Amino acid sequence: MNTRLSLEFGQTYVRIPLRTAPRIVHGDALELDWATVLPPEDCDYVFGNPPFVGAKYQTPAQRAQVHRVAALGKSGGTLDYVAAWFVTAGRYVQRGAARIGFVSTNSVTQGEQVSQLWPILFDRCGLEIDFAHRTFAWGSDARGKAHVHVVILGLAKRTGSHSPKFVEPVETNPEVTPAFAHHRKAAPAQGPGGGKTGRRAARRLFSYDDLKGEPHESRHAALSPYLFDAGGLADPHVVVRETARPINGLPKLVIGSKPIDGGHYIFDAGERAAFLREEPGAEPFLRPFVGSREFLHGGRRWILHLAGVSPDVLRSVPKVRERVAAVRACRQASKSRPTRALAETPTLYHVNVLPDAPFLIVPEVSSERREYIPIAWMEPPVIPSSLVRIVENASTPLFGLLTSAMHMAWLRHIGGRLESRYRYSIGLVYNTFPPPPVDAARLAKLGAPGASRLGRPRRAPERHAGRPVRSGRDAARPAQGARRAGPRRGPSLPPAGLHDRTRARRAPSEPLRKAGGPADGQEEAEAPPPHPGPSPPLP
Repeated sequence: MNTRLSLEFGQTYVRIPLRTAPRIVHGDALELDWATVLPPEDCDYVFGNPPFVGAKYQTPAQRAQVHRVAALGKSGGTLDYVAAWFVTAGRYVQRGAARIGFVSTNSVTQGEQVSQLWPILFDRCGLEIDFAHRTFAWGSDARGKAHVHVVILGLAKRTGSHSPKFVEPVETNPEVTPAFAHHRKAAPAQGPGGGKTGRRAARRLFSYDDLKGEPHESRHAALSPYLFDAGGLADPHVVVRETARPINGLPKLVIGSKPIDGGHYIFDAGERAAFLREEPGAEPFLRPFVGSREFLHGGRRWILHLAGVSPDVLRSVPKVRERVAAVRACRQASKSRPTRALAETPTLYHVNVLPDAPFLIVPEVSSERREYIPIAWMEPPVIPSSLVRIVENASTPLFGLLTSAMHMAWLRHIGGRLESRYRYSIGLVYNTFPPPPVDAARLAKLGAPGASRLGRPRRAPERHAGRPVRSGRDAARPAQGARRAGPRRGPSLPPAGLHDRTRARRAPSEPLRKAGGPADGQEEAEAPPPHPGPSPPLP
């Protein structure tokens, strides 16, 4: 072997038999005190690529590990599996001076996971963010493996007067090794700034204009767990927690209707026409059904609305009764107990949101390429699906706030993402959004000049019902048939928070099939949330 190696590389090698080798222990890295494998005083770095497993995809054993390591107790939590490595590494470095560097799913720096993970790392473990790479696409050389969206996080012990509040002990198992621990005995223990007591003057942040491109670097006094400059914050460790109700005085934003009907109540244009040829009497029960795909990309769907229809009327439309029977059978066959309970009321949806006045509609997910997420007015008889959020009886000042640059900045930094797309959360984004510190009278001024430009919808004839008046600068081309809403003439500049690219469009009539994922409201039922009813308008 020595001769073959020497001939291959043109140099003399004498490496066989091996005389020295690092210690490698195979096992589950979350099941011991890492110090039993490598004393933390002798470790300089803990780094690597821990496994990414979302909370919904974890095995019961993995979920139990995350709950135990993060000390979540009975409160549950939605932490990714990778979070357990951050907490375990944070405890480990307290007894030494090692620094941490992990490639991680970007979910730990956005949305609801931030308030669950980072107080543990900041307060319990006494860590600071030393450097970070914002979200980028990380490819795999394996065949058939897609790009994943990741971040890189570098953490170091907080220096100076700050120290962790407590470090919980971890169960020991001598047969398991800490993940990605790097041993360099010759190097002295150093603080984050390169010296024994030095404090790093600047935190390095790498941002990607192109998720598949090269980053550009900036330096800051402190970094927020949301990966933006926190040097100007009184507390760079502040996190936003999800709330059940608005804490900002705004009217309630609610999820749309969730039928859980197995698709039996939902029709595209072709299916609707075929159904009405067989059952013309069903036309009064078919209402436009709008989800995020119809709203953002066009297309039309309808849904059977049978709430309050008497048994005598249903007996007169046998094809509708067949649909009701199919929904009942579908719900009875479910493995979910709440879904089976819904079989007792097959003419009702799981979540029934049926606006009786114009309302604002916000898509749950939209492209990160948009400068502003599209937000629109819609009106009855449209039924919104569970893939959009709505505000009933909303005011034009509220429209102005939600289509403002400040609201987009809040969504961009605080909200969660689906891969890199914006995910609009009611509890995390809308309920916690801090309006500008002005009185109601000044805020109401957004409504007066904006009304003509917005072309706020009034009660429209049936043939025009459901046509949105939309705002949002879209990186994609305009929707088919787009036209300007409201009068042609108006102020030369739009009022603050409103956009002069407000559009109204009629949804095209071609049939549409949703690509991938479950249909609107087809997931298994949980305990149905109470419908709060119409919200009072913003002053």
